[in-house]
Amino acid sequence: MKSSKGTMRPGTRADGAMRRSSAQALAFVLCFFTAVSRGLAQTPPNVVVPPGFTVAAFNVGVEVSGIVAGTGMWVHDAYFCTPNGGVSFVDFSLSPPQSGTLTGSISLASGLAFDSGVFGTGFLYVSADSGVVYSVNPTGFGVTVFSSGGSLFSSNGLVSTPQSWTFPPALVVTNGPSNGPSSGTIALVNQYGISTTFVPSIAFANSPAEVDFPPPGSAFGTDLYATVYGDQLLRITPAGAVTGVASGLGDACGLAFTGPGPFGDAVYVGDGIGQKIWHIAPNGAKTLFATGLSVGASGWGADLAFSAARQTLYVASGNYVLAIAAIPASAAIRNGLNINPVDYTASNLPIIGTTWNCSIATNPNTITTFVALAPGGPNPGFPFLNGEVLVQLSPMPILIEGPGNFTFAIPNLSSLIGLQTATQGVRVEAVGPTQYILLLNALDLVLGL
Repeated sequence: MKSSKGTMRPGTRADGAMRRSSAQALAFVLCFFTAVSRGLAQTPPNVVVPPGFTVAAFNVGVEVSGIVAGTGMWVHDAYFCTPNGGVSFVDFSLSPPQSGTLTGSISLASGLAFDSGVFGTGFLYVSADSGVVYSVNPTGFGVTVFSSGGSLFSSNGLVSTPQSWTFPPALVVTNGPSNGPSSGTIALVNQYGISTTFVPSIAFANSPAEVDFPPPGSAFGTDLYATVYGDQLLRITPAGAVTGVASGLGDACGLAFTGPGPFGDAVYVGDGIGQKIWHIAPNGAKTLFATGLSVGASGWGADLAFSAARQTLYVASGNYVLAIAAIPASAAIRNGLNINPVDYTASNLPIIGTTWNCSIATNPNTITTFVALAPGGPNPGFPFLNGEVLVQLSPMPILIEGPGNFTFAIPNLSSLIGLQTATQGVRVEAVGPTQYILLLNALDLVLGL
């Protein structure tokens, strides 16, 4: 897209001093999680995102103009184009991220979109600032001109209509330079490559930049949305009626919807001049999501695309492709030398805004059980009694007593995302007159989404 510009206390019996109420436990959890907050994540070129999100960067070496996330037979994480190159891909799932070339040069390539299924081709479509739309098959060979001229000129953003839309199958394409008011249009290109004007230039105060549809079930409804060079987000009905949704978005160019999940039911807008990404709620309220993009002086970039699972936001940021990802919740079993019984398990993941459930297996000899919450974090393991202590003993862990089943309410606070703690299960048993402590495996937790 082109821009305008304590020690555990083991003993021989269940001691009452080891017990803590649920309220005390929750208070500790909140205090501990807050104390270990790691702040904002940063990565070159100094992109700052909210707590709970990470940023990975891949340096392409030239400015990136358009980006789209892989889906279906398009197996790579993200595909991108450059103004004077072709279509390439990058896989952030590899370490370090790796890239490859899909096509040869496509002059002035500006935007990318997959066939949503309405054409039945599975092709990738590439818009060009020369007023041409190309089609690319999944192998990367057979790049052909799909549509040229007609209602296309200086083409930028594009999206394939969803199958539920009231229009016949089409690509929606924005047209127009960003250097003058009322100079752009939105066109439709049908499956035969024939273009027609959908929204004329008179409807815009400046040229439209990018277009996208909300996902099914979104609170944004089913209409088309467009950004406009000149700080606006617009809503466009199937009849072509245009209304404003949000303004003050700087050089609004990139546009991508997401749904329920870590990024929320929201639309994200890339600001090429302000080097920002905005989060916009269904009611039009906007908040700043990210800063520090590096869109170049030539004006290409700030395009956005969400992964199919909507866990990662890919960003065209100058010479970089960025992957902004939410930190997922996890509960990983850890057991040192494997001498402790693996009887401490999680029933679900520690997701913010939910209740995390864990349990310790009991037997007829069980007197009581405990979960040790260790603010000091994990310990590689040191022998104690007939097992291993797998959490740090300083600061002193908090022992929460229960009948074998435990629940912990996790507040719905984004600041908790990504915070980590170590826990260990403890079971007290009696065999005849003898009572003893049995150390169990550890569960290492990461709060997430």
